[in-house]
Amino acid sequence: MQKYYIKDLGNGFGTFLKIQNETLLKNNSLINIGDSYIVCQFGINEDTLLSESNYENKVQISNTDHSNMINIKIFSGNKHYDPINFQPTKSQIKFGRSNGCEINIDDCMLSRIHCSIEYKENFGWIIRDGYLSKKGHDYENKFSTNGTWYYIL
Repeated sequence: MQKYYIKDLGNGFGTFLKIQNETLLKNNSLINIGDSYIVCQFGINEDTLLSESNYENKVQISNTDHSNMINIKIFSGNKHYDPINFQPTKSQIKFGRSNGCEINIDDCMLSRIHCSIEYKENFGWIIRDGYLSKKGHDYENKFSTNGTWYYIL
């Protein structure tokens, strides 16, 4: 028997479902984590492209197929976060309070590693609550404390 969780944020944004499994992201997906929101878009504007490996140095990328890239915009109260672009790789893009996350968000409602996004070949960009942790030869999902919420129409 499946369980469904619905969260009414009370701010007029609509209805959010709690992510419990890998969820395929759609263009302009809206995600709620703690007091922060994430918007994910595909097909990036070439003027603002940054490579994942060169994000810290803000190095421009060129001559790349941008159709599978993801642009991540973060809205968190009065804090400002620049949009970030990632190319499809096999690594997870981790979000959370930890400095070890690719996207560090200053939000006391977040877990150290709150959620992760990754690109799966022949499937697309997926999001999961928490992150995959290697345990022996297998992986286990480490979930966040407050959940990751996906906007539904």
